[in-house]
Amino acid sequence: TELANNYAKKADLILAVGTRFEEEETAIWLDGEIFSVPPTKIIQIDINPIEIGKNYPVELGLIGDAKLSLASINKEIRDILKEKPVKRGTKEELKSKKEEWFNKLKPFINSDKKPINPRRLLYALNRYLPENGIIVLDPSWARIGILQQFGSPGLDRCYIAGGVLPIGWSTASSLGVGVGRRDSRVISIIGDGGFLMTIQSLLTAKEYELPITYIIINNKSYNALDVLQKVYFGKSIGSKFENPLSSEDVSPNYSEIAKAFHIPSRRVEEPNEIEEAIQESLTQEGPFVLDLVSDPEGSKLIRSAPVTWSYFWSDLRKKRKQQ
Repeated sequence: TELANNYAKKADLILAVGTRFEEEETAIWLDGEIFSVPPTKIIQIDINPIEIGKNYPVELGLIGDAKLSLASINKEIRDILKEKPVKRGTKEELKSKKEEWFNKLKPFINSDKKPINPRRLLYALNRYLPENGIIVLDPSWARIGILQQFGSPGLDRCYIAGGVLPIGWSTASSLGVGVGRRDSRVISIIGDGGFLMTIQSLLTAKEYELPITYIIINNKSYNALDVLQKVYFGKSIGSKFENPLSSEDVSPNYSEIAKAFHIPSRRVEEPNEIEEAIQESLTQEGPFVLDLVSDPEGSKLIRSAPVTWSYFWSDLRKKRKQQ
């Protein structure tokens, strides 16, 4: 989030627990975008000694289990605070900044525009997600959107793939989660491009009547590729699901496809139908497909680092025009 990035930029010291400082969480290792080493110092805790200092030099490396290491650190901090209390007010400041951040999202969350802004879907999902519901996020906008809006729903209830970003992952991996956690409702959130890559998973989900709700953020394209192609090459080829000559929309109706797999489904085009559709999907015993027709521009990200849709949609374009 923008808030977290801004705090990291100002940090004198970062305590990094179980993080490998990958390209995503560091803005592709661009110096100064998230933090700079130096002047920021890093204490890194990891159970694997190979990770210590692999991508960033550390002031101190601690090899050990995260839980045990943090428990030891907490004990030391309590002893120090008894002798030297610290200045209060940081929590209050952080709470205020978090409210500012969520206020930025409100216009999107409450939007009645069509096609639907996907942030409205995520907000509704947060309200109706069962206490034991499990979210499986594809490495697309859905993953960033969820983490920005309400974070992880709880222990062992959020599964994400990152790294090289294997889109289509959540549709297939939900099968494994559904088999292992039949007492929970599994919510797979995925873009339509990723869904098409592993659509055969629907057959298995139906064969075993797995408790999976597939929510497709359907912007009728490989939206990420569409945006990046326009930025780097000034045009998009093969990323929108349309006839290249006539611009006719040829995007599939995923609700109808689901019915062909004998799976109940619903196509949502009206913003005021989202809550009802989510609740309907959660009452099912087996799989359910929710096809949400969404606005591709609603998938813009809001972050301070440059590797974001905000950057690709606006800042870089401006720079190229100036050149």
